Amino acid sequence: MRSRYSAHVILAIDYLWDTWSPEQRLRSSKADILQWAQSCDWLGLQILSTSKGLAADQEGTVEFIALFRQAGQLQQHHEHSLFRKNLGKWLYVDHQD
Repeated sequence: MRSRYSAHVILAIDYLWDTWSPEQRLRSSKADILQWAQSCDWLGLQILSTSKGLAADQEGTVEFIALFRQAGQLQQHHEHSLFRKNLGKWLYVDHQD
């Protein structure tokens, strides 16, 4: 999660795309990701909790809050994210309710 947050900050769109699951790639595009990431002034990331996600695991979750300013308004994105390992690489699958 930290690497994906950092990728948003430095606009490493290829990295974000490559760490998305195939299901997520169907819902967006690199251009959409770039447009959204550029519209934000990234202010910080707080990892609230993690579950699994170690080297021997195939799934893991991260609860986080990303702080940012967009159009002059302070915003926060609070999410429980599901990650799944595919061919040894962690991919963002989706958020959990």
